Amino acid sequence: MSHQMGRVVSAILERHFGEIVQKVGDDLFSYGSRPISMIVRNTGLPRNQVIDSLRTLLKFDLATFEPYNDVIVDYKLLPDNVLLLIRYPRYLLQMKSKYGSEAELLVEELLQQATCTATTLLFNIATKFKDDKVKYRDIEEKSITILGLKDMFISLVTAGYIQQAPVAELKEGSEIPTLVPVATIVPDLDSRALVQAMNNGHINDIKDNIYWRVNYDRFHLDFRDEIMIKAITRRIDENAGELMRFLLEKMYLTSAPWAPESSPLCAVELRERCRSAATDKPLLHQFVDQYLKVL
Repeated sequence: MSHQMGRVVSAILERHFGEIVQKVGDDLFSYGSRPISMIVRNTGLPRNQVIDSLRTLLKFDLATFEPYNDVIVDYKLLPDNVLLLIRYPRYLLQMKSKYGSEAELLVEELLQQATCTATTLLFNIATKFKDDKVKYRDIEEKSITILGLKDMFISLVTAGYIQQAPVAELKEGSEIPTLVPVATIVPDLDSRALVQAMNNGHINDIKDNIYWRVNYDRFHLDFRDEIMIKAITRRIDENAGELMRFLLEKMYLTSAPWAPESSPLCAVELRERCRSAATDKPLLHQFVDQYLKVL
């Protein structure tokens, strides 16, 4: 990779994690896959510091590993994931503008922790901000409660912004684990147990071993859609931009999100969708066929 890319990655690692992690990241960027012994030899860092740095990189999905043999593991930096760290403010702005302050707090805490159980996430935020209030629909203020955070957490999981983290599995005959992706299932959180935990001041009585992380790809889909809608709006008008929004909504129901082209969409369903928005966009409802031809 380019020298400029290496300098950017190095600066980001130093800013977010400090000089030690930066040195380990620089070594992995320069030489590719390497075992711990080679990283220690090349950086001159103590072995325990190298191990702690690799744990940090793995925790934040900034590095990966693969077995060299049954004993030795090679580690590899993921530069593209390192670049995502500078998008954190954009992710938070997206959450606040789309779902409100509670969603922003949940995503911010999860970004800082990398992975976390739902119970720990909700309890930590509710405890930290128990005396604060947030704006609800930009009008009234409401207190931050663990039940309100729970409902918002479930909404974000349902919408795909938060997903279950991969789990480590040991293959037969190997001492090196592998990370296996798991399908995200909307959690069934016990409201009574969460309220009781807040009253007790601890979560020791709640058993929760499912870890969660932020789904960056879902945010990037939002950003892509916004770019397309704004481009159509500038080129044609607001009605065409709204029609593009409807097209994208329908596309997600029948096609892969990043497919180069969607499956055929039903014109009747699009007309019905435009009819439901006739109050705000009367011209779109009236000239939907013409707008489709222009697009």
